[in-house]
Amino acid sequence: MELNAPLLICDIKETDLKGEQLNRLYTTSPLQCLNQAVQNLPGMILICLPQESMQRRKDLLELCTVLKGNQFTKGIPIIALMDSKNRTLLESLKDAGVEYVRYETGSGPGIEDFKRFPYVSEEDRIENRLKELCHFLQYKPIDSTHEMTVCTAYYGIWALGFRRLHAICENEQHRECPYYKNPKFAE
Repeated sequence: MELNAPLLICDIKETDLKGEQLNRLYTTSPLQCLNQAVQNLPGMILICLPQESMQRRKDLLELCTVLKGNQFTKGIPIIALMDSKNRTLLESLKDAGVEYVRYETGSGPGIEDFKRFPYVSEEDRIENRLKELCHFLQYKPIDSTHEMTVCTAYYGIWALGFRRLHAICENEQHRECPYYKNPKFAE
């Protein structure tokens, strides 16, 4: 899907963005984004989800729900840009009506590339992103900015380290995991 109409970007981490540049509309708050979406009816809305604040993520999820419930903006595709994989957040985004998700991984096209040449592919569909992740993944808050990833297929208490999480749980290979095949639940 290529974009012919303006791209509306909501990035609450940025504070020095200037209103409109090269067929791009920049906003730094959910309220500004909603206002610009209703006034300008962009071709797509890019919402950057920060990892560092769970409250900001909640605010942006609410924005997605409002955009998809608004008679003027409900048909505008929304793509969420996430800096890490999180099954619970993906499910919440899907419930809010978001159609596409792209990861800001540090390699490959990131937000700056997307701002210059926005497109989405079949791989970016939220349903496809959810298929990649094991459905036994859960995210337990540690404080207002950090979460711990646990595997609920192993008595609901197995904290997952970076290596296993990325090697098995966050891709299609999770179906080969012995705990995925034979979960062990606490009695």
